[in-house]
Amino acid sequence: MTRSELGVLPSGHLHWFPAEDDSDTDRETGRAAAIADAFARGIAEGLIALAAKDYAADLSPVLGYWRAFTCRYLAERCQMTPADPARPDPIGALDEHQTESLLEGVPPMRGAEYLSPQVLNGIWSWLDDRVCTEIRWQGGLGAFLEENAPRWHQVGRVCFHLAENRLDRDYPFAFMATYAPELSHRSRGQIRHQPLARALQEYAGARNKKALIRLLSPVQRVSESSVLIRELVESGDLYHPL
Repeated sequence: MTRSELGVLPSGHLHWFPAEDDSDTDRETGRAAAIADAFARGIAEGLIALAAKDYAADLSPVLGYWRAFTCRYLAERCQMTPADPARPDPIGALDEHQTESLLEGVPPMRGAEYLSPQVLNGIWSWLDDRVCTEIRWQGGLGAFLEENAPRWHQVGRVCFHLAENRLDRDYPFAFMATYAPELSHRSRGQIRHQPLARALQEYAGARNKKALIRLLSPVQRVSESSVLIRELVESGDLYHPL
């Protein structure tokens, strides 16, 4: 007897294989049933439901793999800043290193033999097309995430923090800017923040011009309306704790 599972068809499309009998369906309760219901509505809906989960430990290796795939996609989507939020730009194809990594990590699954760089990019592009359609219909990425994956709402954003600094009585609070590139893999859906300076170093080191532009564009927009942020940007103080 086989539980519901995700697999790949000879055409290269993802397919949801439901449980073979009612006894297997009965065991799919709680969050597992919610995932199955999402896939019953559509493959894209199921993938987003996987990424929206706060924890992956209770997933099968196959669903965990496609959850990681979709999380990678959402991280890319959240880092994009289109001029018109209701008209998202398409995401570029996976590069050779990314597809190689994904193929190396494929667990045993139905239709695994059909996976290739071209098939992975086809699924990637198809998912992006479906998500972009929903973003346009809902009026922006923020509305889409709020409806389908609330924990992803801060991913891709630069955040300003005023944190308690117990080690310095003269300066009991510290101001710092962080960047949220993705959800943490080690906690239950928590946002992973890193210092803005570290993000700049990573992108500059990789010579990723597009990522640098995506990272700094929101900061530039805020500095145009905030004297404080403009001064911090011009002095360079924004990139280390104060």
